[in-house]
Amino acid sequence: MFKSLGAETISIDSVKPSAVFDSYARKTGLFSADAKKDQFPDAFIFEALRAIAKKSDPLTIVSDDKDFAAAIKDAEHITRLKSIADLFAELGLTIEAAPDVEDFVENHRDDIIATVDNELNQWGLQVDDINDAEIEQSDVVNVKLVEFRTFRTAGEAKDILVVGKMQMEVHVSYHHPDWDTATYDSEDKVLFPHHTVEGETDVDIEANFSMTLKVDPKGKPTSIAQFSFDDDNFIWVSIGPNEYDYK
Repeated sequence: MFKSLGAETISIDSVKPSAVFDSYARKTGLFSADAKKDQFPDAFIFEALRAIAKKSDPLTIVSDDKDFAAAIKDAEHITRLKSIADLFAELGLTIEAAPDVEDFVENHRDDIIATVDNELNQWGLQVDDINDAEIEQSDVVNVKLVEFRTFRTAGEAKDILVVGKMQMEVHVSYHHPDWDTATYDSEDKVLFPHHTVEGETDVDIEANFSMTLKVDPKGKPTSIAQFSFDDDNFIWVSIGPNEYDYK
């Protein structure tokens, strides 16, 4: 798809580290007050993009990452859209009416679940509500497409591009230190756990996605050619209460 669109790969080799460190020191770009401070990889990418953006050739970043939203506030000739669907709408591209996609989703649910499960395991999940907890295994149990739009991709194949938002029911197994029985060191103000808690639970995850479907000669979808999540906003999940948050 990208080859047929004439996409260009931008290298970060020309980015001077001093430019990134200057942004870090002045809290600009990816290191602004609204962004996290561990953005060095993305900061190099952003500097490479900013170097090629100009008035006669403006640049649009397609990302739902809020860090980029903060970074482009002071960047000239750079705008941001949250999704591929928003980009296509901005470019005035016609949305293909593809009712057959709904039938494909319903009739190939197991294939979609397996595809989503494989992609989710490539990303991995992180626990945000219990200190030092780790997800050992995750299995996608069910998938629901909350909303989506369909487009015909560029090229002779006329594959269908599906972009939207999905809800996932995921069964996870995890472990974390047993903070309930941990010893509290009042001098150092830290907890020392003596045991490990292991468990399983179901979590609900919502994520933006892009999926390309292969089609038959009549244009009806037949199989999944490609699937990916559009951002990493979904990777943090809650597995239970944490009443022992000592700082």
